[in-house]
Amino acid sequence: MVWLKHDLRLDDHPGFVQAADSAQSVLPFFCLAPELYVHLLRTPNGIEGLLGSLADVRHSLRVKGSDLVVRVGPLQKSFQEVILQCSVREIIAEEEVEHRWLAATSEVRGSLPEGLQWRFWKASLFEVEPYTDNFRAFQRLRGRPVPPLNAPDVLPALPAGIRAGELPSAEELREQLASADAVTLHPEVLEAARGIVEQWPPSGAPVLAHQVTRGGESAVLPALHSYLACRTPSAKPASAEQASTSGRLPLEDLKDKMSEAVDRFETPAMPLGSFPAIFSQAVSMGTLSRRRAYHEALQSMADTIPIFRLIGGNAVVPARAAMTAAETADFHWHLARADRERRVQGGGAPRHWRWRGHMVDYVSRIPEEEGAQEAAEAPALLLVHGFGAFGEQWRGQLGPLASAGYQVYAPTLPGFGRAEKPALAYSQTLWLDFLCEFVTEVVRRPVIVVGNSIGGFLSASLAAASPTIVKGLVLVNTAGKIDPSYTPEAAADAAASNGMTGPPALVADLVSRGLFTYLERSIAKTLVRLYPVDATNADEWLAEEIFRAACDPGALAVFRSVFYLPKSLPLNHLVKDLYRGRALVLQGAKDPLNDARGRAQALQDSCPNVSVHLLDAGHCPHDEAPAKFNKALLAFVEDVRNTQTTAVPRVACQGHLFLFFVFAFLTRMGTQYDFSKYVDTFMAASSTIAVAYYLNIRQIYAAKYAQKNPAEFLTVFPSKAEANKNISAAMATKIQRDNHLLRLLRDAAINIDCDALKKNSLLTGEMQHGWIQGGYAYHALVEQCLVLRG
Repeated sequence: MVWLKHDLRLDDHPGFVQAADSAQSVLPFFCLAPELYVHLLRTPNGIEGLLGSLADVRHSLRVKGSDLVVRVGPLQKSFQEVILQCSVREIIAEEEVEHRWLAATSEVRGSLPEGLQWRFWKASLFEVEPYTDNFRAFQRLRGRPVPPLNAPDVLPALPAGIRAGELPSAEELREQLASADAVTLHPEVLEAARGIVEQWPPSGAPVLAHQVTRGGESAVLPALHSYLACRTPSAKPASAEQASTSGRLPLEDLKDKMSEAVDRFETPAMPLGSFPAIFSQAVSMGTLSRRRAYHEALQSMADTIPIFRLIGGNAVVPARAAMTAAETADFHWHLARADRERRVQGGGAPRHWRWRGHMVDYVSRIPEEEGAQEAAEAPALLLVHGFGAFGEQWRGQLGPLASAGYQVYAPTLPGFGRAEKPALAYSQTLWLDFLCEFVTEVVRRPVIVVGNSIGGFLSASLAAASPTIVKGLVLVNTAGKIDPSYTPEAAADAAASNGMTGPPALVADLVSRGLFTYLERSIAKTLVRLYPVDATNADEWLAEEIFRAACDPGALAVFRSVFYLPKSLPLNHLVKDLYRGRALVLQGAKDPLNDARGRAQALQDSCPNVSVHLLDAGHCPHDEAPAKFNKALLAFVEDVRNTQTTAVPRVACQGHLFLFFVFAFLTRMGTQYDFSKYVDTFMAASSTIAVAYYLNIRQIYAAKYAQKNPAEFLTVFPSKAEANKNISAAMATKIQRDNHLLRLLRDAAINIDCDALKKNSLLTGEMQHGWIQGGYAYHALVEQCLVLRG
């Protein structure tokens, strides 16, 4: 048996090569266990991409004399039935490092006969594997690149009598995944998750990237060749005969699309970002191997006219982007593999999760691991680190908080620590999206979120964006401005100047390299300064981990991203106006980076829902004074649970939704009042994020921004003719995006039919899929249109 999971290809597949060489019959097997694929509900084109890739694998196998055996259902039961029916003697599968797949593989192995042989394969980029955890050392020691394996010419037939099985339709699979999601996801998180659609791939690339992914291996390999050739003049152009056998001569229209995507995603803020934007979903699905991408990029560089190869520039950007992405992913896969033997200082072992195709790590502890009993109906505790730190810096909290009866999760944000550092547009929004998806896919229950430094700002942003699932907020020497004079009405004016700005790429690169080098050499000194009262935990381990992360591929690009961060909302607005729940400022009073006492007092003065507790410590009190920190934190957590004040944000949001329904109902009854001023007041009192979530404004506005046909989106609201007329007119008018959002909001409040609005709300989850299929307009919204997310 060759067990396929997220390796849906025949090209460069060691499992098929091994099976073809050693077995008289081969059983390619894919088990669609719903609990392992529920994330596809929130992945744009995820369900269609999986089914399209499976259909492509099945077609390729049939051409070679085999077939793909598919079962839909529980993993263990499906394996047991097929193993028994076919008398399988050996299972060949890709080696896993992601926690959920390690757990699934372990469960399957434990349920099958002991005599069954298992063989695990990996596809490393380089011959020698001195996979030290320092990338710079690895670069010096690694061997030559390993060429990708060609698919076997033929494969042995399936065992006699086995039924291949049918692939489910997209709707059938969606229903099965939704049922599995409802079983394991907390009801409040499930409700919030219905409004989540990952911005993956980023805006501007989705149509192209999804076409590549849905076509499977047969589509992705020609697309890769077109991508690599889109800017590279070849020294030796391929002949028609060569093109027919090698596929190296791409279609011009695909090449043009690739060129446009490269132009969009190769920016000063995101150098070498075009390959992840276009191909990350395909790599995650396994229709494209890292080795194939690296090999083809090397070949493209070799085929480039020497002068272009010498001077670099635009001509070789796609090849460099592909090689960098492959190297980064390969190194972090092996880093995660080595981490299975490493122990976390706070107890337990690190775990890994693929976020949008990229490897990130997290640490977690549960009460049972500490010999404690879990508190009934308790939220989990989510710990968010600061800039340059990582999840394991919460070493002093993992065990004690779990011993108190709470599940504890401390993820490492993408771009930091041992997490992968791909070429992405790092920003507050990207890290906020990561936290939202981490809570939904990993924690899967409401949380009390605790954040240090920039992690505090991200925690406040999470609370503002998802108040129903954040039961408490703790800000630990948080970053973010405090502006008591800020009003949401000013957000529209500020949005016009809130675009991606920054210095020229060369200036940003030179300054970043200088600062980066300086900070690398002064890590130990800086840590002592940040731990002014007790520097015991400003220790060698912490300094070495920070230095190790600085050596990772992509680390400099993450540091450079600070030059291009968009302006952010004031903390007081996030906490007071958007979140409204219980919040604690747990502050190290001797923070050398700012006036910690003054900032804590300012936040308390501007936010009636904030209390303050000062600690005799510096910028990282959780690590400098963990015992005092944990005592204060647990007192707040217990108080939040006992008073049950966390229902307030949800009631407030429901009240705001009801207010809109009232507006719509009154207008429908013929009321002639001008409601525009009330809508503005409403915006002042509530979250634009919540407004967009409940009223589908984001879809309407995104359709305008993406320049889609108005006829496509007007069917979202089967509303009165006047509403359609007003929205159509607004769509056709080229005005600033901020004022446009306000106008659309007024139209929705005054003219949209109330019953239709209820029927088509995102609360039903029905429009989510329809809008993805209708042009991927949602992605443009997330990037451009939510004013209050910056």
